[in-house]
Amino acid sequence: MVPDVKIYGTESKSQHKLRFAAIDIGTNAARLLLTNVYFENGHPIFKKVGLYRIPLQLGDDVFSIGAISNKKSEKLRHTMHAFSHLLHIFNPVASMACATSAMRESANGQELANQILSDTGIHIQIIDGKRESELICTNHLFRQFPAANYLYIDVGGGSTEIAHFDHHVLTMAESFRIGTLRLLNQWVEPDEWNKAKAFIRRAITDGSPTIAIGTGGNISKALSLTHSKSSKPVPLETIQKLHHKLESMPLRDRIINLNLKPDRAEVIVPALEIYVRCMKWAKINAIYIPKVGLSDGMIQYLFHNHVAHHPIPFETAGA
Repeated sequence: MVPDVKIYGTESKSQHKLRFAAIDIGTNAARLLLTNVYFENGHPIFKKVGLYRIPLQLGDDVFSIGAISNKKSEKLRHTMHAFSHLLHIFNPVASMACATSAMRESANGQELANQILSDTGIHIQIIDGKRESELICTNHLFRQFPAANYLYIDVGGGSTEIAHFDHHVLTMAESFRIGTLRLLNQWVEPDEWNKAKAFIRRAITDGSPTIAIGTGGNISKALSLTHSKSSKPVPLETIQKLHHKLESMPLRDRIINLNLKPDRAEVIVPALEIYVRCMKWAKINAIYIPKVGLSDGMIQYLFHNHVAHHPIPFETAGA
């Protein structure tokens, strides 16, 4: 057993499904993803059975006062208690919890994580941007796309992870303090934009055709709003038009007319600005949006770790 994974371990190996749980504590929201893995002709089939999202917006505190306030700490603790109860109800074979930019930069982030571990038994790993990118890319994002160079962009509330892959091999990766909440509140330093631009220009040096891949809740919602398909690249022009449309639309109209959740309606505009800037700097005219995120990558990580230590019996793999 690896130390960052909690094993529940009462499910028989001969059952025809395995269940895993991933908790992602982001800058805007905390999520619990529950996924069943079935087997067909020896291949795993992943089916989401539950996604619970609580809009905590921890970044409001962290990026303004440098720590998570007592009020939001209490909300996070209550959320983790609720998730703990759901874990016991759904009884996954393994689970893990990761926290990103907000708790990473919070002066009391580790203290709060220790308290939650003591109260609920949930071990929260506070991960850096590189580890976040690695976990997301565990989704095997590139298998559905032609072999090429990829610029991977993941926009969150507190940070943007950018990575370059050369035919599926990671060559460069870096995290930038550019996120939707930071941009919304004018907390992004001009030099941080310059760093991101310089990184992209360094990554794309040989003039080879590069494909952009975007992940994150906001770009996934953009895919739905533009009625595009995840299997096809979305033109930059389409993303720009949506950005201009939403930017000119009152927040209330985004919520009522487009049926966006209030917190999503607020942060989707700065998110699209970040994607557009990155694509322009890279001179990329279209972006693939596979609709996966950190929690999906965590599920993949849990599954592969489980299979490595508990080989799937023949009757299950062929079921």
